[in-house]
Amino acid sequence: MWGCADAKHHKYKKVLAFVFAFALVFILVKAFDGRGNKDIQKDTIVVSGKGELTVKPDIANLSFSVMEESMDVAEASDAVNVKIAKIMESLQSNGVDEKDIKTTGYNIYPRYDYINTQTYPYGGKQVLAGYDVTQGIEIKIRDLSMAGKIVTALGTLNVTDMSGLNFTNDKYDDLVKEARDEAIK
Repeated sequence: MWGCADAKHHKYKKVLAFVFAFALVFILVKAFDGRGNKDIQKDTIVVSGKGELTVKPDIANLSFSVMEESMDVAEASDAVNVKIAKIMESLQSNGVDEKDIKTTGYNIYPRYDYINTQTYPYGGKQVLAGYDVTQGIEIKIRDLSMAGKIVTALGTLNVTDMSGLNFTNDKYDDLVKEARDEAIK
């Protein structure tokens, strides 16, 4: 009878010793890990400052695209190239340097029509309707007095999409660094 109680008592001692050892390891890990502290930013320095610069913009950025569609990819691509050549000529005659003109994308997408075939459960059939060829261009206008003229010229040259006549400074990154240095002072 006592043997059975001793076995149960011994079993409880083992479980209690295991729980105690686990708790001790957990406490030690928390103590040495540093994550157990409520003040997590104990070894962190937080600095706040303000630096402002006022500068006049010296460039304007503008993006646009040209699109053509045709049943023949080469034909649509050639038409886009002809339009781009006229646009490049116009931009350069308005003072935009070739190094300030950048292609941002050239995409060819097939376009499909769906023809109703009255077949259940699928009501249509996909048929190639043509290819859309699009070229995206980004330009940098250094002579701000020409910005309006350039936008107007682009509007007459079959530009499909024009966006973002944004005025900024060519040395933007240097200006941000200068403002940051001012804030640190």
